[in-house]
Formats: sequence, structure tokens, C-alpha cells
Amino acid sequence: MIGYFEKTRVEDIIVERVNLGKVTLIESKVFWERLRDDIVEGNKKIIADLSSCKFIDSSLIGVIVRAQDLLHKNQGILKIVTPCNEILEIFELIKVSGNLNIYEILDDAVKSFNVKTQIGELAVAW
Repeated sequence: MIGYFEKTRVEDIIVERVNLGKVTLIESKVFWERLRDDIVEGNKKIIADLSSCKFIDSSLIGVIVRAQDLLHKNQGILKIVTPCNEILEIFELIKVSGNLNIYEILDDAVKSFNVKTQIGELAVAW
């Protein structure tokens, strides 16, 4: 699944980007492993960038909720980026949108952690 996922760092923020239009069970499992590893490594600020996604199923929603819970237990925070109205509607329909920090633009999610620079200026790719 090389290329389907990309990790970058902006200061002390990990950005996990999903480079797929459609995410189902198989991809969700890989994404969970990546998020879990980030959390276990001690990262407290994580952004799940779903900007490329046009379709997600319940398995990815479960991954996001699990990652948020694990981060919360470790005094961390998860933020979601998705400009896709259909995905936003799914989060609202299943009543998790009120519990998630959702942004339409990656820069806004980064800046919400009180980082004052543009994402491209400080991003370091893995």
C-alpha cells in the first residue's frame, strides 16, 4: 500500500494523509496501524487528512473514533481534514461530528494547534 498513505510532520504535529478516493476495510486496517503507531510513539497532535477521500465506510469511522479515544487517554488530540460534503454528512448522520475536530482545509487544522506557519514551509515527509 505504498503511496496510498503519507506521513508528514509540521513541528510537533503528525499529519497522516490518505491518498485514496475510496477507503474500505483493508485500507482502514492499515490506517489504524499507522495512527496507533503514531500514538504509541508518544505523538500527541495528529491530523488525519482525508482530503483525497470521496467515499469512506464504517470501518474508517471506527478507526477515527478508536484513534481519538486512544489519543484522549494519552492527553492528545486528533483532528480530521475533509472538504467532502458527503463524508461530513456521514459524520453528522451517525452523530459523531460533534465529538470530532473537523476542518475543510489542512492549513486550518494545523493552525488550530497554534502553529503560525503555512504547512508547506515546515512539512517534513517520511
